[in-house]
Amino acid sequence: MQQQAEIMPADKWLAIEAQSHQIYTKAAQGLWQDAMELYLQRQSLLEEFFTAGFAAADAVWVESGIRQLISCDRALKLLAENSRDAMAVEFRNLNQTERAARAYHSTSKY
Repeated sequence: MQQQAEIMPADKWLAIEAQSHQIYTKAAQGLWQDAMELYLQRQSLLEEFFTAGFAAADAVWVESGIRQLISCDRALKLLAENSRDAMAVEFRNLNQTERAARAYHSTSKY
């Protein structure tokens, strides 16, 4: 039974890492709603993991895993910022096109 307790934290952590990669993949595909749902699920997994605790001997790989999650979340944040900026450009272009169309229609009436 002791051996199973040692395996369980690692298995839980692997699930958290897999969830993190799924979040990034969904976001990269522009599926932000799906990414957000996965993010919330991952938060629950993280809470469960840290609430259950782990052996002191596991601290090294847990620390390494946390660093990987932070790196993944930074990449996700950058992806979100780039997506937001791209949407802002598209919105500005749409507004310019709409203004140009209104200007054309207002001058074509005369």
